[in-house]
Amino acid sequence: MAEKFSKETIKEVLEEYLKEMKDSPRLVAEILNKLTDIAKEEDADAKKEAPLKRQFVVLLNDAEGKFAEEHSMTGWVVQIPETENVHTAVERITTAAYDYNRTRKGRKKPAENFSDACMDTPAGLLKEQFVWVKTKAEVHILPCAAELGVERTDKKVDRRRKLE
Repeated sequence: MAEKFSKETIKEVLEEYLKEMKDSPRLVAEILNKLTDIAKEEDADAKKEAPLKRQFVVLLNDAEGKFAEEHSMTGWVVQIPETENVHTAVERITTAAYDYNRTRKGRKKPAENFSDACMDTPAGLLKEQFVWVKTKAEVHILPCAAELGVERTDKKVDRRRKLE
C-alpha cells in the first residue's frame, strides 16, 4: 500500500537526490519549479465548490381543484436549491418535461400531465433545471391537526412511580 508523504518531504528528498547527481543548478531549479506548479494544480483541483444546499418541497396533486374538500390527497416530494423560491418548483419540472418531450423518447411517450412529468422525465433533465424529484410515484398526503391536544395540569406528577 502506498504511503502518503507531505509535499515538503518529497521536495527535500528530490533536492538531495538531484544534488548527489551533481547536475547543473539550473536543471535542479527547473525540475523543482515544475514540481511546485504540479502541486499548485493539485491544490486547485482539491478545492471544489461546496455542495449545493437544497430544501424539500411537497407538491400536491390538485387536478380537480378540490384542495379543501378532498380527503385523499397525493403528491410528490422534490428538492430545489435552498436559495430559490419554492414557487419555482412547478415551473422547473414543467421546463424539464418540455425538454424531455423534445427528445426521441419523449416523442414516443410524451409527458402529458404533471404526474407523467414527475415519473417519466429523466433525472438528468431535472438536474439541469436544479430540481430533484425524490418520489417518482405519487405518495399519499394526509391532513393533520396542528395541535396535539395534550392536557395541561397544574399538579406536578412524579412519573418515576408506578400508578396502582
